[in-house]
Amino acid sequence: MVYVRQDRLPALKEYKYSGVDHSLTSKYILKPFYTNVVIKLFPMSMAPNLITLTGFMFVVANLLTLLWYNPTLDQDCPSWVYYSWAAGLFLYQTFDAVDGSQARRTHQSGPLGELFDHGVDALNTSLEVLIFAASQNMGQGWMTVGILFSSLLTFYVQTWDEYHTKTLTLGIVNGPVEGVLILVGVYALTGYLGGASFWQQSMLRTLGVPA
Repeated sequence: MVYVRQDRLPALKEYKYSGVDHSLTSKYILKPFYTNVVIKLFPMSMAPNLITLTGFMFVVANLLTLLWYNPTLDQDCPSWVYYSWAAGLFLYQTFDAVDGSQARRTHQSGPLGELFDHGVDALNTSLEVLIFAASQNMGQGWMTVGILFSSLLTFYVQTWDEYHTKTLTLGIVNGPVEGVLILVGVYALTGYLGGASFWQQSMLRTLGVPA
């Protein structure tokens, strides 16, 4: 299978990344954290793509615990599993955010690095839907399929927009920043509440109102 056509290779060499992130969370909280703390933890000898791949391994680890404890997406897991999903996803987000900075400071920026980064993001989009479904005991029904389809469609449209505008634009509230942090919070809260079965209760019962 050919992913990049031969006649497109010259354009690939000329490509330069352009991105705009309007997220206030990213601007005032995450980026200072990445710049002042996280990036300094990685040695200059570490390849940017290795940072990307290492971050993705946290997601793979989450998937493995999912397959072991809840392969049908409708069973409660031990609380530590949900906490590990929260930690793993946050670490993935962090590693994914600093690989570009590592590429720039080591003078290894290039289109293939972004291609690898976006490819990993695409895989994570699919896997994270399954993990989220497991955190809600949603099972393998049409709701899970619908969320998976809508998530991938959003990712596709975002990539399609970048292809035509030449700029990756993230809104004030966006999936890679606030969306991921919300999922981290949901996973941690599920662990605190004792399992995903909590989310399957009726709303009145959850609020303490007799049904």
